[in-house]
Amino acid sequence: MSKSDIQSANRVNNENAIKPNKDPSNNRTSKKRMATSPAKGDIVKRSAFGDITNALTVKSNVGFGKENMGKKIAKKTKVATRKSLRVQNKHEDSSEKLIIEKIANVTLSLPKMQSSISSLPNSQKSTKEEFSLDAVEEDTQEFADALDSFDSSEFPTAFYQHDLSPRRKDLFYEDLDAENINNPNEAPVYSLVIFEYMRARESQFQIGQYLSTQKEISADMRAILVDWMVEVQENFELNHETLYLAVKLVDLYLQNKQTARDALQLIGATSLLIAAKFDERHPPYIDDFLYICDDAYTRKQMLSLERSLLHIVGFDINIPISYRFLRRYAKCSKTNMQTLTLARFALELSLQCYDLITVSDSLLAAGALWLAFKMNDNAEWTDTLVYYSSHMESEVLKLATRLNSMVEESKGKKLQTVWQKYSHPIFYEVAKTPILSKEKLEKEEERVRLKESPMMAQLGDEIAS
Repeated sequence: MSKSDIQSANRVNNENAIKPNKDPSNNRTSKKRMATSPAKGDIVKRSAFGDITNALTVKSNVGFGKENMGKKIAKKTKVATRKSLRVQNKHEDSSEKLIIEKIANVTLSLPKMQSSISSLPNSQKSTKEEFSLDAVEEDTQEFADALDSFDSSEFPTAFYQHDLSPRRKDLFYEDLDAENINNPNEAPVYSLVIFEYMRARESQFQIGQYLSTQKEISADMRAILVDWMVEVQENFELNHETLYLAVKLVDLYLQNKQTARDALQLIGATSLLIAAKFDERHPPYIDDFLYICDDAYTRKQMLSLERSLLHIVGFDINIPISYRFLRRYAKCSKTNMQTLTLARFALELSLQCYDLITVSDSLLAAGALWLAFKMNDNAEWTDTLVYYSSHMESEVLKLATRLNSMVEESKGKKLQTVWQKYSHPIFYEVAKTPILSKEKLEKEEERVRLKESPMMAQLGDEIAS
């Protein structure tokens, strides 16, 4: 090869090296990420409230066609690592437990500026960070002082055994956590107290009948929004916990802020964004949520609303949700997947029901599971479930009766995303399961009354004595 040929080849290689990449999918320097499409089909961007008169008739784009049934989703090999502080020895002395308890609670009382800073866009963060040994010493001393002055009795903690109510101490229950004592992933030592702690936190996130104070929002509009959020959850293949947390965030925001109708979809999308950051390994990007809203809002509007929503909930988004309680109860009762899916169907329908927002999430989960028991396999509400849920069958039955009526009434409504979702074979077609008849419910009420009357009489005598 001659010298001129070598120079010509080098010139071509240099031109190719500096030639811009016209393929946007391979452009790693792009400032804006293109919205992704889920494995179940293309995302359909639409406004949930483009026309309130015909928004009810929009068909769901869940993507359960036959052509999608055989598709396999490629597993991502990269796993996010997480450091955690765990108690290695179950039988620690009281001094070690007290130190752990103080550390766990002092971190909750630290200033919340870190959370607010993390929610800011990169353009608003400081580009220069100074490292100072003096600052580190000051922070360490401040933490030590806070630890010394901390009163652990003011806060509940998962490291001390809780006191069970009198009606739960004498139950003939099965210790289901003992089966997993050698499995650290199940956290059997703490699982019971964790859910007791979650149940205690429910009172901090109570939601009332707030629509009486809203001028432009109605129960029907809220139901349309939740139906759209279910569709987004399916399109993006988000966890169900993300959906339930997002709906809870919507209600907490609407309870504290007057909202215009045209901002309702932005609230739903922003709530999904926050919930996805909290619960998903790989949450969707902001551009994805803007795209799914048919580009009706700007990035600045969504970021502003995100900060406002986080401020309203005090940056505390570890909110107890009914779906987590349902999974716990199903495990305690060793429920099969079909019955659990039927309970999930009733529970997901309840998200759209404004009349049920005042009911505690732990009781909602219990009511949905009881209803699935009777609709599917006629299982019993055992002492084990009473022990782990803290709900007697009589109070669960009252709510299950309301859920049964809700399922029947929702059949004739135009919001059918949940129905179409749970009518698919993937979900065992549980939406097609017949509801309980009035005669069946009356028989159950009589059975429960006869069962619990002696028990309640004995409990009353114990409390009186």
